[in-house]
Amino acid sequence: MPEPMIVWMVELELSPDDVEGILTLDERALRFDRPDSAGGRTIELTDVTKVKRVVGSPLFLVHSLENEVRRATAFYLSKPPPLHPASPAPDAPPPTVMLGRGGKGPSPRRQRRSNATYLTSASSAFGPTAKEWVREIRAAIEAARRVDGT
Repeated sequence: MPEPMIVWMVELELSPDDVEGILTLDERALRFDRPDSAGGRTIELTDVTKVKRVVGSPLFLVHSLENEVRRATAFYLSKPPPLHPASPAPDAPPPTVMLGRGGKGPSPRRQRRSNATYLTSASSAFGPTAKEWVREIRAAIEAARRVDGT
């Protein structure tokens, strides 16, 4: 089993927001615990339908079927970039020519390109770790299903 690790979880069907916590894997479940004890997430290994590493990024996806509901959860091994461009604050200074787009910040296309560049660079540091987690989770799923006979 891999050592517990600090990760950022995104429950894709619920919210684009990431939550920092500690990911652990045991014989029965993949567990995500928040340090502030404000809840977490436990995914029973027998409920997992697919585990996939996203190549070129420091993350992997866990697809599961829990209580007849399909779930998709992303685990980032480094802090994920924002999914949407930041809106200017209400008390921000008036727009200037230097910012372009009337002071609104980067365009959605530029934001996506910046995010992709960040994920690619983070992949070089965390890609092997993500690959290891996926391999260990898959092995634990097989073992849990043998025990349960499913």
